[in-house]
This record gives sequence, C-alpha cells and structure tokens, in this order.
Amino acid sequence: MPLLLAAALAEAAPRLESQRHQLALWSAVRTDDGEVSLARLSASSEWRWRFGDRWQAELGARLELADDDTGLGTVRTFAPASRPLIDSEHARLEIDAATLSRQHAGQQIVLGKQVVAWGVLDGLRVTDRFAPVRLRDFVLTEVRPERISRWGVRVRQRALDGWFDFAVALDDTVDQLPNPGDTFSPLAPRSRAGLPLDAVAPPLVVADRGHAPSDATIGLRFSRGLAAGSFSVLVLDGPDTEPRFTPQPDGTVRLDYPRRSLFGATFEASAGAFVWRAELAHIPDQPVNRSGSAGLLIDREARTLAGIGLDWRGEDGLFVNAQFGIDHLKEGASDAALVRPQTDWIGTVRVQKSLLQDTIILRAEWIGSLADGDGAFRPSVEWALNDTLRLGAGIDWLHGQPDELFGQFRDQSRAWLRLTASF
Repeated sequence: MPLLLAAALAEAAPRLESQRHQLALWSAVRTDDGEVSLARLSASSEWRWRFGDRWQAELGARLELADDDTGLGTVRTFAPASRPLIDSEHARLEIDAATLSRQHAGQQIVLGKQVVAWGVLDGLRVTDRFAPVRLRDFVLTEVRPERISRWGVRVRQRALDGWFDFAVALDDTVDQLPNPGDTFSPLAPRSRAGLPLDAVAPPLVVADRGHAPSDATIGLRFSRGLAAGSFSVLVLDGPDTEPRFTPQPDGTVRLDYPRRSLFGATFEASAGAFVWRAELAHIPDQPVNRSGSAGLLIDREARTLAGIGLDWRGEDGLFVNAQFGIDHLKEGASDAALVRPQTDWIGTVRVQKSLLQDTIILRAEWIGSLADGDGAFRPSVEWALNDTLRLGAGIDWLHGQPDELFGQFRDQSRAWLRLTASF
C-alpha cells in the first residue's frame, strides 16, 4: 500500500472530496422491570480524498462508549490486525475503513480495511457470508447486518457484459459475539451447543486468530444486468462466521471456526412498483455441532439456504418489504443429534410510511421463526428535528419460549430512544 500511495500522490495532490460525521446516543429500558438495558454513545467519522481522476482514499473511525449491561462485544474473535486501537471496559476506538483505490477503464482495485457485501436480501444472510457481522445486539440493530471490515484486496473487472468481483480478506476476523453477562448473551440450548437452559455454561475460549494467509477468505462473484433486473453467481471459501463448540480437557469449551465453501446465486427484477429478489446458497461442508452419548462433537453436513423477497413502493411515501428464508441442514448418518433444528423458517415484514415531506417516518417490523412462532415486533417513529438532528423512539418486543431463537431474549423486550446528529 505505501508504494500505491506514493503513486497516487505523484499523480496529483490530494483533495478532500467529502467528510461525514455522526454522533448517536441510544438508550433503552426493559419493559418488564424498567431497568436500563442499553446505554451507548457512538461517534463515527468518514473522510474521502481524491488524487487526480483515478485514485481515491477513504478513512473511517468509530468511538463507542457503553455501560456495564450494554456491552461492547468480544474482540477475541478479531484478528490482531483488526482489533480496536483503544479497548477498555467501557470505551472502544475502531478503524471501520482504511482504503486506497484506483479506478480506470472498467477496472477497480481496492486495498485496505474494507467490507465486502454480496447479496440482495435485507438481513437474510443467504449469500451475504463473505463479511463477518456483529451479533452483540442480536438482530435489534438499526441496519442489518452490521458487517465488520477486514484487511484485504478487492478487484472488480468489467468483462462479458458484466462484472467479475474478486476479493481476498487477509485477516481472519470471524464475528463479534456478546461477552458473558451482556444483554444478549445466548441462553437457548440451540445457541449454546445443546446446553440445557438451567445449566451453567463452562468458560469459553476462542481459537487463536491471526493465521493469515492460511485462514484468508477468498471469493469470486460474477454479476450481469438483465432487461429489468440483474443476476449474479458466486463462490467463496474461508473460516465459517458462526462458531462451533469443542470441549477441552481442562473443562473449557473452545469456539472454533473451521473453513467451509459456499456456492450461491442471486436474482432481482422490477415490475412497476414491485421489486422481486431471490437468493440461493449451498455449503457442501458446513461444520455443525452434534450431541450424543459420546458428548459434543463437530461434524460436517450439507447446508442449503434460500430466500425470496418483495419490495413494494406505493404512493404518499408508503413502502412495504416482505421476505421469507429457509436454512436447511441435511441429516447425516450420525446417531448424535444436531444441537439446532434441522430446518429454520424465517420471515420478515417491514412497513414504512413517510409524512410531512419525510420529516416524520413511521416504521413497523416483524422478524421471526415461522416454525416456532417466536419473533420480534418493532414499531418505531423517527422525527427530523432539523437538517442535523433526528430523534427516534420505539419498542422491541420479543416473544416466544425460552428455548427458541427469539424467545430466549423475551425478558429483554425494551422501549428505546435514540438521538442522532449528522453533519
């Protein structure tokens, strides 16, 4: 990268093209007892510089402050090169982006800390599995998924009337989980390798990170436009972004992230006020946990994910999005049982209405399991106080049984308030 930066500087003097800053204060109280369950202050900044007509640089950073119960999530699952510059119990400073890119004649090369987002569905991670995500707040984030940037290289090349997109993440950051005791620490057996609800979890350790390039993630995607839409096909290989649990002789449990491969395709098309989206992915060697008479073990099974979505934009600022996803594991010959259901059926419905020239935005969202009936209902309102300040308020109501994906957090239903300043 230093040589490329020197080349960019030699071409032209740097010019600040844009900068963006945001300050967000987010607080929430539990609806059952009125106790504070979220108190987080986030300050983020992003700068973009241009060097002549071909070169561009970007730098993004984020400072977060939080109280004890909120939690900032573990960084033990980060590669050493991607860990925060400042990391304490209540404060964290991270680099979100640090890239140098060159674009010329149908080719773009991006070097540095970046996010690779592949997929067309909102939050249903079917083919969107190149980048790791933050899971410290479960699915209750403003924008899903919260992808984590990694150091690497990305090359986009125009060819065959489409785009080839080749990406390599050279650091092996895999996800961000809640720390034990945080608000959304997993409780259900399916989220704790089959451990019963009333059982005390053993100490968790994380498999060592920082083994690049052997643990690099590599992906290739080809996309092409159609008359009224587009399609893509892709393949990627790298450490799984979901942990597998391995008992250790000393009584601890290690979180492992074995490699796996994914083959996928996406499609989207528009017809009037409607936009249809679909994704399909197949993982032939998905690592899974099984529990039986021999204890907990890691196995591999074929995994198929599929999703379909529909967007409809009506008159007077009305927008509706509905999605349906399936996550299926092939049942192998092993006598040990999977610690998660063989098939998950997930649905999402979002309705949004803009009022007074987008000054007020009303939203309602439901995300849940169609098989178990548990889920999260999230009504909210956002008010633009002026060009800089936005005030939001809402409720995250989680329902279901304690052993279900959403129901495990039903005691964390909350009313929240968020103030955002952008400039």
